[in-house]
Amino acid sequence: NPFGPSPISLGGADLCVFGCDDDMACNYDAEVNFNDGSCDYSCVGCMDPTAANFDNDATMEGDCVYCEAGTYVMGIDMTDSAGDGWNGASYYFTSLETFEVVSGDFDNAQSSLGDIATDLNCVALGCYTFTVAGGSAVGEVGYTLFDQFGTVYVSGSGALEGYPIDLGMTSACDFEGCTDSYCHNYNPSVTIDDGSC
Repeated sequence: NPFGPSPISLGGADLCVFGCDDDMACNYDAEVNFNDGSCDYSCVGCMDPTAANFDNDATMEGDCVYCEAGTYVMGIDMTDSAGDGWNGASYYFTSLETFEVVSGDFDNAQSSLGDIATDLNCVALGCYTFTVAGGSAVGEVGYTLFDQFGTVYVSGSGALEGYPIDLGMTSACDFEGCTDSYCHNYNPSVTIDDGSC
């Protein structure tokens, strides 16, 4: 079968119950005995209004982050297309002002829901670079970098070197790159168009 296995129920139609069997998912069903990949985690989020990552739409409690004054949540969702972890690959979020580095990886993430691992870090607004590198299978890694305000800075897969990030969209970084949102290499942090779109 070129489309993968097709589950069937032998011995009676009610022996296999398809759906979501993960009790951390929004659509968990205790009757399910065959997970069909339909688990939905969109309702999971921080329900504490005093937290930096409070989610007004959340109906199931997720991780909350409490940042010190002057710092904000920088989050990264991580995936792995092969299902075997990042195999030594890591991400690096480096401040261009203080040269401090926040790093992490899929295998040691702060939290995991389904096949997405997430790190939430408190950092100051400003100019950064984002790198994903190392490991034996960096082509399998996926990442989405976002902030607590809902801005997505980059979403992609594979190795990435020194990608410019203006956390908080301060417009103070003078990054050069593509400013056309209709282009594949558009970067929302860029303020100077270098003709590379």
